[in-house]
Amino acid sequence: MVILNLDQFFKKLFLGLGIILFSAFVINLSAQLYEVRTTRAFVFSYDNDAGRGVQTAVLTRWWNSNHFAPYGNLYFRFAHTLAKLAPVHANKEWSATDKIEIQHHYALLLVSLLSLTAFCLYLGYLISERWDYAFWMANIFIHLAVLDQTWVKYIFIVHPDHLLMLMTLFASYFTLKYTKDHSRRDFIISAILWGIVTAVKKATILFIPSFLFLFLSEGFNKQSLIKGIQFVGFMLLAYLVVGFPQNFSIYKHIRFLITESANGTAANVESVTEYLALIFNQSKYLILAMIPMQVLFGT
Repeated sequence: MVILNLDQFFKKLFLGLGIILFSAFVINLSAQLYEVRTTRAFVFSYDNDAGRGVQTAVLTRWWNSNHFAPYGNLYFRFAHTLAKLAPVHANKEWSATDKIEIQHHYALLLVSLLSLTAFCLYLGYLISERWDYAFWMANIFIHLAVLDQTWVKYIFIVHPDHLLMLMTLFASYFTLKYTKDHSRRDFIISAILWGIVTAVKKATILFIPSFLFLFLSEGFNKQSLIKGIQFVGFMLLAYLVVGFPQNFSIYKHIRFLITESANGTAANVESVTEYLALIFNQSKYLILAMIPMQVLFGT
């Protein structure tokens, strides 16, 4: 006689329903992205940066340099692979070039969508450490995230910020783990992940001094300085490996960052206040949801 384990049955049912609802939302959004896919020329007509992004993705391979300095190459490499795995349905009016560009435009948007959904799912798992809860939390998080126009905007434009956000979450998690247990494993994983973050968007290089300070804060001595240098070394190794051979052009990328910095102005009270307000407005719904979830389901 088989005795039905109701507890296990309801856990699986709860998990299954969470996965179905989560998947339905992702599929619905991906269908909307499919409707806005278009050629590089059309994207250029309303966003030069995005148009160049489509062109870059078409030229990107895992073994070459796409010669595009503003962003790292990881976003474009993911998109190029996705374009090959999930080609769009071809219209008879499209040329062969149009088809390739449209495939890559759609893939770039999908990378952003998948990054956002993975961010919400992992955030739910970090709070609960249970996948059945994580999928339901992810449903709430992603619905709240798209209430803000900025989160939606960066799904529908060619930009690596959602992928950057996901990788930063992974890197930040292991960095916090290291600060608690000082595990050598978490030290290396954290450094590698920050190197990958830099391969998504090179502006991350500006945070390197903060990593040195992280270890110097443990004690201003030779050992702490060596740990900081080792951390940056593992970062650099990961950055070079995932971006080979393009990321070996370090001078070219730093020169671009310096050139871009010349177009900006020094921070002041007004600009800092404005950026803090933007950060709060873009994260307020998630923060308001995370607090009760941490109380109810946190481990």
